[in-house]
Amino acid sequence: MAAKTQLEILGKKLEEAELLLVTMEDAKVLPPDMLLDYFNTRLVPLLHKDIPPEVCSDVKLSERIEEVEALINDVKFEIARING
Repeated sequence: MAAKTQLEILGKKLEEAELLLVTMEDAKVLPPDMLLDYFNTRLVPLLHKDIPPEVCSDVKLSERIEEVEALINDVKFEIARING
């Protein structure tokens, strides 16, 4: 996959993750401490990596996309677990 395409995918996935967490915060679906943990230990580090995504290799971009997808899936799993 071309680096430009991967950059676009990464950007969209990061936006999706942030929107999901903000939506969950507004809806009070997840406990505040869990939500804060997702923001501080998962999302913020993904948004502020030392190496900008524009200079990453295709492999590194794929890894970052997978990290964001894992975050999204973890949040969705917790929502499903809490809501039974």
